[in-house]
Amino acid sequence: MELCVVIDSGKDLAAKDSNGLSDPYCTVNWRNKKFRTRVCKATLCPVWKECFFLGDFDPTKNEVLEVEVWDKDRFASDDFMGRVRLVMSNFDKVGLRKEMYPLQTRGRDKEEVSGQLRLEFIVKSKDLAVPQKAAAPTKKGKEMPPRLGRMDKTISTLKCELCVAPDLPTRVFGVSLEDQMKRQKGKYPDLTVPHFPKRLIQYFHDHPELWKTVGIFRVAGSKSAMEHTKELIDVGDIVDFDSIKDPHHLAGILKCYFAELPEPVLTFEQYPNFLAVCDAPSKAAKVLSIRATLSQLPEVNRLLLSQYLRLIHLLLSHTEDNQMGPQAFAIVIAPTVAWDPTGNGIGDIATTYGNILKITNTVELMITEYEPIFVKKSGSVRYEPPPPDRRLQRSKLLVDDQARVIFDCYDHDKGGSLDYNEFQHFFRDLLLTSQISQLPSQAEIDDALENMDADGNGEITFDEFVVWWRRVHKKYSGLARTTLQAT
Repeated sequence: MELCVVIDSGKDLAAKDSNGLSDPYCTVNWRNKKFRTRVCKATLCPVWKECFFLGDFDPTKNEVLEVEVWDKDRFASDDFMGRVRLVMSNFDKVGLRKEMYPLQTRGRDKEEVSGQLRLEFIVKSKDLAVPQKAAAPTKKGKEMPPRLGRMDKTISTLKCELCVAPDLPTRVFGVSLEDQMKRQKGKYPDLTVPHFPKRLIQYFHDHPELWKTVGIFRVAGSKSAMEHTKELIDVGDIVDFDSIKDPHHLAGILKCYFAELPEPVLTFEQYPNFLAVCDAPSKAAKVLSIRATLSQLPEVNRLLLSQYLRLIHLLLSHTEDNQMGPQAFAIVIAPTVAWDPTGNGIGDIATTYGNILKITNTVELMITEYEPIFVKKSGSVRYEPPPPDRRLQRSKLLVDDQARVIFDCYDHDKGGSLDYNEFQHFFRDLLLTSQISQLPSQAEIDDALENMDADGNGEITFDEFVVWWRRVHKKYSGLARTTLQAT
């Protein structure tokens, strides 16, 4: 096995400086090697988030890992603030462990120690590669162990690689429905769908106050907070949904669950049949076509999809409050339940957008005609259109919905923003389908990105994209015409 340690953060540390604060850093002693974190200036609750790869690890040897916290002083020797000593024989299972450890003294007189240290340990199988940097010499010329540094993305990558390990039975995200059912058979033998999505969907049912949230399932939650929640779920923590105050966070987690399945819940095999639903001559024929195609899905897929869309169908009862109509829901839900089996590559633009709209229209029909499709009753709960005095707002929603379809098409990694490559792909396709009909230069792409990127972070969020699209959608109507012709 191999061992990584993440020096995450400290809490309520002792004040060592005259200003009532400290400048803490950590050192880690492992075997005959030592390495240290950066210094956090003027704080008693530092956040380091630094990850170090310690190499091969044998829990049977009872080795000791020691983490010390020090206060950096410029004109005097550094002050000891506490330490954590761990016998590593307890870390004998592959997985991710997170804990708060109380700081202890070294047993010397006049040592003032207080607070806690949050550490994370990643125990990995040897067959999982760990990205490393070359060992760097210290000031004394001694070689240091490979250091991954203060990089949140690297830490997340390590945790994701850990979750790929076949001996981590608690993983939920990115695991096929069939494997999830096999894993939970002993613990939940009576469940007909995976436990996690059923529990989260039921939470929404039990808390109707969430149904009134404006933009529910459309507005993105905090990406970092959702990643943290996903990590906890994947290592087996039973997350208390009551502790999550942001409804968009909960909705985002549910969407991520479906979007990260190795195969969509509508399956690759049935994808062409769901596309063909739009070719039926009438609504009744489309409903019959959807029912026939659903019958070809595996039972777990069909039942889980039914529970997912039943929740969305219920949310329509509060359209006036959440400002989400069936089309708006379909635009954000469709990419999580069906996608092209050939991948994310944009080949023929008209065909690509045409397929997106066809799947979106099919999902919208599943939502509005939920009962005749899934419950198989003759009646149907119909969606009532907004009253006349909301036509102007509805027009704005249509433009925003169009922006969502385009944005989701080019957000290949489903990260909630367009990086440079994704934006470049989008902008080239945009000009090719406009009256310009030519490829833009690199300078034109960079200028367009700069104009759209309001916060200057080099990526385009949906909020930035929709503001821009409202302003220019008429100018670039060629893209909309191409899409409509494909349908």
